[in-house]
Amino acid sequence: MITILISDYWLRQNEYMHKKRPAFGSHGARWGAVVFKMIKATEKYMAKKARVLDYGCGKGGLQKTLRNNNVVIDAYDPAIAEHKDELLLTKHYNLLVCTDVLEHVEPAYVSNVANLLVSNLLAKNGILFAVVSLVPSKKIMPGGCNAHITIRDSAYWISIFKNVGGEIVASNKNKKGVFIFALKNTQDEISSKIIAAYETIINSIAVG
Repeated sequence: MITILISDYWLRQNEYMHKKRPAFGSHGARWGAVVFKMIKATEKYMAKKARVLDYGCGKGGLQKTLRNNNVVIDAYDPAIAEHKDELLLTKHYNLLVCTDVLEHVEPAYVSNVANLLVSNLLAKNGILFAVVSLVPSKKIMPGGCNAHITIRDSAYWISIFKNVGGEIVASNKNKKGVFIFALKNTQDEISSKIIAAYETIINSIAVG
């Protein structure tokens, strides 16, 4: 049985926006410094090179930024031709990055995406770092709906991930309605030192 992550209609809407709006999906690089710290923290306590995936990478800004720092990172986005390699979805990663993505996932498929991240893509003792907007976007899709198609509060996202076996280990929320969190699979026993490192990094993110 094939798990649906996005409808054909919504995929076409996003493909159109990426082609016609250069700024759409182009802000991944702004999380470069934060993700770089997370990679280094993960590698320090794992004592090995981390496998990293940017899920919903948009135009690949984060990947380009981190590659400039000699970081090996995969990037996946179903709406971008050069980033839609589904073989990446069969691998396992020590760090999953999912920034400015979940609010763009259709409500019918939010649980499917969450389950893919937690149960399939996360390697044992891996961490998911996510950033999700809780408010409407200024962008309107060609079909007339808001680009943030799933607008819910932080409790909703905590519940969604809990239902698929995810446990939030650190979180932060800013005044602009952005929920920032890191989670692990509930079955994993991750070092308290790694969790403390992620808490420090997430708590250091500006909340104004």
